[in-house]
Amino acid sequence: MGNKKVIGYDVKKDVQEVDVAEFDDFASRYQRLILVKPKDISEQQRSLFINFLRKRVGLPYNTILLHQSLWSRIVSTIKNKEDKDYKEVLEDLKQAFFCSNLISMGLFKSGWKGDFNKVTLLNVWPVDFLVSNDFEKIGQYKP
Repeated sequence: MGNKKVIGYDVKKDVQEVDVAEFDDFASRYQRLILVKPKDISEQQRSLFINFLRKRVGLPYNTILLHQSLWSRIVSTIKNKEDKDYKEVLEDLKQAFFCSNLISMGLFKSGWKGDFNKVTLLNVWPVDFLVSNDFEKIGQYKP
């Protein structure tokens, strides 16, 4: 954050790299930002993760999947793609995600073996990163 930029915010269509936005602009939208990172992720896994994200630059935010995830979390008896073969979803370069499960699916695709608070990959929310023992809090920012 020395250059006051944050990765992954304000990604624009037809950009070859994951775009960045000014950190101050991003941070001004929230009361507090908590920065976390996965424990025990290798440089090779990190590279695979970034490539996964880059291949999805420009895809729309998947509001339908977000609503399905909300419903699945409220009514735990509902199966919401929990038995789906993730390989099929991961290889579909047109598969749009919402923010949290884009990260969880990317980490899974990279071979990272952590846990997201026992939630299926397509149902991961920001709180799952915070309460998982496989992520560490590395800082926070309060404007």
